[in-house]
Amino acid sequence: MDLHLSYSVEEIYHVHCKQLNILPLRYRFDYHDLKFFHSLVHQYNSCTNLPHYLTFFAGSSRLRRSHLDHLSIISSIPPGKAISKFYFYRTHLIWNRLPLGLRETTRPGVFKAELLKHIWKEFVCTSASADNSPGSDHDISYFTDVV
Repeated sequence: MDLHLSYSVEEIYHVHCKQLNILPLRYRFDYHDLKFFHSLVHQYNSCTNLPHYLTFFAGSSRLRRSHLDHLSIISSIPPGKAISKFYFYRTHLIWNRLPLGLRETTRPGVFKAELLKHIWKEFVCTSASADNSPGSDHDISYFTDVV
């Protein structure tokens, strides 16, 4: 009897990725997108700036308690189906979900290493239901670019 019948294709894919110690493509794309976005936020990339519709949160919110901080990026364009596929719009939402301590990291090499650890932690936590094996330490060097 095939044991995989109760799993979705995505769950099986995640199990195999964990067994092979590689990030699924979605997480790998997020990793590379966030590395580039980090270089823009911290102004390491002089060729490109954030688009005009993305700005840093200024600290005023109508909410008593807000999750936004000084490194949160907000958009002047309302969410919608068409804009949600754009690189900058999509990536600023992922950026805002990162812990503040990680976003505050200014050294690119340290940011990449810490980002990778964070993504592995998120991947292992979100795919824990796909298999019952505990997360292991993952080889960061496989995904890290030469600084």
